[in-house]
Amino acid sequence: MNKNKNKELTYGLHDGKLLHISKVENGLECNCICANCATPLIAKNNRHNIKIPHFAHFTEKPCTGYYETTLHLLAKQILMETKEIRFPYLYKYYEHGFNENKLKYQKGKFDIFKIDKVSSEIKISGHTNFIIADLVGEINNKDFIIEIACTHFVDIEKKRKIIELNIPCIEINLSGISLDESEIIKIYLSETPLKYWIFNPEYESLFRRELDEEIQEKEKANLEREKREREFNEAKLKEIQDYETKKNKKIYKSKTNEVINCPENILDVNKFKGEKFYKHKILKQIIDDNNWNFKIFKDYTSGTHIYLNNQKIEVYPKKLRELSPSEIDNSNLFYTGLKKLENYRKLKPIIKCSFCNYCERTIIINDTFYSVCKHPKAIHNSGK
Repeated sequence: MNKNKNKELTYGLHDGKLLHISKVENGLECNCICANCATPLIAKNNRHNIKIPHFAHFTEKPCTGYYETTLHLLAKQILMETKEIRFPYLYKYYEHGFNENKLKYQKGKFDIFKIDKVSSEIKISGHTNFIIADLVGEINNKDFIIEIACTHFVDIEKKRKIIELNIPCIEINLSGISLDESEIIKIYLSETPLKYWIFNPEYESLFRRELDEEIQEKEKANLEREKREREFNEAKLKEIQDYETKKNKKIYKSKTNEVINCPENILDVNKFKGEKFYKHKILKQIIDDNNWNFKIFKDYTSGTHIYLNNQKIEVYPKKLRELSPSEIDNSNLFYTGLKKLENYRKLKPIIKCSFCNYCERTIIINDTFYSVCKHPKAIHNSGK
């Protein structure tokens, strides 16, 4: 691709039509003006010139954008004269960030079409908006839009309006293309990534249908996968249950692979029954039932507390000063007992079933551990 660093102007506007430098008289006799600023042009096409033939502005007044404006106008003029185009593939692009041109897939291929009618700078109105289209073509009484992009491309707002108008639209990227008629015609008639769909109602319908089919296939595959997983888990669960019913083994169920009330982890109840804090109602329940996780929570916003059977039990309230002397004594007794139990558990940490010598096997089903215990004192309990 020619980047045209020098950007020599080789086309001038004469009576509303662009003419190549080779088709006009030399000097001011070319009777051409700049397509961008309308300033008279001087044709420098003398065969004795060292430079390639080109146009120059008659005045030294700055003219920014003359090259792109001329290229834009030339591209429209060529299509209006040739009335031939090869439509691009039906592409689907991701539309986020800077990955708008990342190909998802392509569908279909087009031959060269003869256009019945081509109009330039046409206002197309809808119910709530309108656009000015660079070109509007008509084939078999069906319109389509062609946007020529040299420096300004179709933005999100214009694309939204095109979609609302429900008219097919392609964009042709001519940024960096030279003022060369043959090169522009080649883009119109060839398969090139410089020519792509902004919107195609037929494609959108096709894509939605294929997307629905893809979603249905994925849902079907997910259902089949879930069915296989369910059947596998049911078989494993039956295998575990057989240990209990047929082999007289005890099954412990837990979420952490730790069972507090198994024979190896259970508290030595007799060790604490003689303690003063055993008379505390909740501590007695903890020791007898062995149902505490040995965690004490301290929070400046809600005081000191524990959780027992998924219920929050207050040890010290937030407003400690509001307690009576007897309530403070009760809280102190409660806290002292909890700390002793906590320290005991630190000296004798809970053994995970997988590392216990009495665990025959452990199976995980739906994030739950099922452990077969062969301890002689094992008791059937759901565990924690």
